[in-house]
Amino acid sequence: MSKLLQDQCRNKVEDAYRLCEKHYNRKFPRVKVAFSNRMTSSAGYAIWDTSGQPSEIRLSNPIMVTNGASFVYDTPGHEAAHIIAWFLYGDDIRPHGPEWAGVMQVIGLKPEVTHSYKTSTVTRKFAYRSKCGAAKELTIIRHNKLQREKVQYYRWPKDGVKVYKDDFVSEVKK
Repeated sequence: MSKLLQDQCRNKVEDAYRLCEKHYNRKFPRVKVAFSNRMTSSAGYAIWDTSGQPSEIRLSNPIMVTNGASFVYDTPGHEAAHIIAWFLYGDDIRPHGPEWAGVMQVIGLKPEVTHSYKTSTVTRKFAYRSKCGAAKELTIIRHNKLQREKVQYYRWPKDGVKVYKDDFVSEVKK
């Protein structure tokens, strides 16, 4: 299913390019469309290379798989709009400014800045059992900090429960 959704995302990016090329009566250079398994809260990014040129649209594979058609409908076009707006207006524009919003309208999308995708099933969690027996879960970032000894413990402010490196039980499977 992931491969099919990825192909649909690539097609949506190409559709956005075609609509804009027809509307603005000019060609736009294509960029690579890539998918990341590490992106768990951001749906996508438009990426520029070190010379300041647009080089890639990177999309979240886990959020795409979890949200399916709604992701394919909105996110690839949103990121393509960033690239196309840059080609039209240069780098002196706000990321979600009026230039980007205008390109979004040409593509046929609402110029919305944030997504409302389900990400709770995407985020990896790790189970801990504290010395007092309380069960707690940490995100991958906090889990890694604790396991790599960047911090000594995590404390929950509401109940005062602390978990340490040795309190790790297992990754939570959803």
